[in-house]
Amino acid sequence: MRRLAVLAVILAACTGSATAAPTTTTTPAPTTVTAPPLGEVLVRLSAVEALAATGASVQVGQTVQITGDETASLALPFDRPVNLAINYVVDGVVSHPSWTQEVQATEGSTTELIIEQPWRQSVAPSEPIVLGWQAAGDSDIYLRQLEAAPGLTVTSPRWWTLDANGLLVGDTDPDFVAAAHDQGVEVWPHVTNAFDPARTLRALGEDKNRSLLAAQLSGAAQLAGVDGINVDFEAFSAVDRDNFTAFVAQLSEFVHGWGGTVSVDITARTRNYATPSEIRRERYDRRALAESADYLALMAYDEYTRVRPSGPTASQQWAEEALHWLLRYIDPHQVLLGVPFYSRIWDPEDLTKPTTATIGTVIDLATSNPRTFDPEFGIDRIDLDDGRYLWAEDYDNLANRIALAREAGVAGTAIWRLGFDTPEVWPIVAP
Repeated sequence: MRRLAVLAVILAACTGSATAAPTTTTTPAPTTVTAPPLGEVLVRLSAVEALAATGASVQVGQTVQITGDETASLALPFDRPVNLAINYVVDGVVSHPSWTQEVQATEGSTTELIIEQPWRQSVAPSEPIVLGWQAAGDSDIYLRQLEAAPGLTVTSPRWWTLDANGLLVGDTDPDFVAAAHDQGVEVWPHVTNAFDPARTLRALGEDKNRSLLAAQLSGAAQLAGVDGINVDFEAFSAVDRDNFTAFVAQLSEFVHGWGGTVSVDITARTRNYATPSEIRRERYDRRALAESADYLALMAYDEYTRVRPSGPTASQQWAEEALHWLLRYIDPHQVLLGVPFYSRIWDPEDLTKPTTATIGTVIDLATSNPRTFDPEFGIDRIDLDDGRYLWAEDYDNLANRIALAREAGVAGTAIWRLGFDTPEVWPIVAP
């Protein structure tokens, strides 16, 4: 009975049927959250990143956007490193490229962070390259063109192309190479894909074909005694984007093995905003090409063509935008800025068939016909008596293009083409 009584008391306590002793409830003290100690980080763009960001801004972290030589201050914890997300922003839209940078704030002082993509390199400036492409001629014509081009440092004659099966065809000329060397001019012959997507696919679509083409090109160039190779593959399908990048990497490995130089011609792009998927759909992977090749030649001309009439060959603003956009993916010391020695004459009756006017012809027409300033392009328009017209891409326009190259600190210029020049252009291009 005693055991049962004890059990009853216990059960009563658990069920509340018995009177329990009064208890005191203690309210827990509020939790105090201590903010991490903060330090000041001052951010600004490097000189080349600021140039590349012309027309855009760069977002650092979640809230700060800077451009040009602007600076901004961030309050960041100094008890640990912080990874900052960085993106280009165009017209309020987050764009490409993007990367991260780590910073460690310090207590009691300001930390400076230079915003710059991690692959960039600082290279001391060297003597500017002045490359001239040569086409539509033979070695005798090419040598005469070299003799008329004081200050030229590299010539790029058209030697090779792809045939209908995607195989390499063309002739080399060691005698021409020796004669060019005697004039102090390096030779980087160029190979073209004939602007044919089908030929390009046949040449680059399979690993064995790419390797064969790269080996053939390198071997032919080395035997001819040239100093490098210029790759001019245009108008191929974006499907071959990675194939082309792989081909340039293989070719560069071969050519660098015997001390040669590889340059790749790329078309101009000026549209600031580009999503990652849009970048992938482009035929040129500019960043990857720059990892293998020595130079990318920006063909900053053909702003307007028969498929996009009508306008100047390369207005100054358009060329500036094209160069700044490219600098988001490549350092200036790897860029050759394309310079046209020609313009186009447009016939309003048929804009699909413009005719080419060399810079000398442009000068002649500009002095014998009325010209009016065109505010859309920032250049004079010349109206001919027969109703045709062109833009005055003259020596002043050329001087502006060369000034752009020098101000941007690029490796040099690439001219299309020798044979379109006059004696007056060379003191401007190569003073």
